[in-house]
Amino acid sequence: MKTKVVIFDLDGTLYNSTKSHQLAMQNLFKQYKAQRKPSRKEIYAMVGEPPESFLNWIRTFGIENDGKQILKSLSHLEIEAVRRIGKLYPNVVEILTWLKTHYFKVALCTNAPIGYWQTVLEHFQITDYFDDIQSPVSKDHTKTVMVRSIIQKYTNLHHQVEAYVVGDRKHDMIAAKENHITAIGVLYGFGNQEVKALADYLISDLLEIQKIMLSQTQ
Repeated sequence: MKTKVVIFDLDGTLYNSTKSHQLAMQNLFKQYKAQRKPSRKEIYAMVGEPPESFLNWIRTFGIENDGKQILKSLSHLEIEAVRRIGKLYPNVVEILTWLKTHYFKVALCTNAPIGYWQTVLEHFQITDYFDDIQSPVSKDHTKTVMVRSIIQKYTNLHHQVEAYVVGDRKHDMIAAKENHITAIGVLYGFGNQEVKALADYLISDLLEIQKIMLSQTQ
């Protein structure tokens, strides 16, 4: 019998970081006295991007500083904003509960720093739903690598694995494709057009995952 694993992205998939991320970014640009402020569209385009891509982007605004310090400052501001105004997307707890009660392994794969994703999970009391959590430990630790690590873990334990990636950005879809697993794109996140081009399934509500999973067993 195959072990079924569902691997979720965080921002734009489970956590609605629209308002909290915008607030954190505005405060970051103010703190570092940027030459100009980014538009809302520019800010949202960077949600979920790897740290190196983010640092390259932020320097185009005239912010010159140690990359580690910038990321540390942003993480602090993000954590503060999550606690103040953050919220989950609809039906997050419901779909996580359904997956666990139907014996799925549930994993999280995010480009966010550890302090940030821990805050989100703890603040909304959803930490215990996840059997495995992956976030970058180096610039080479891409989503493809992290997803592969999760799949390999369960392959080693159970031999036969059927896995899915659920996300809102191209990195999520590419990670699924490069690991030869099913890509489920959410249409409410930050990469609507990206996932339309790459996903095997498209959903507008997380509860639609139930139908996909049930159709796979018929």
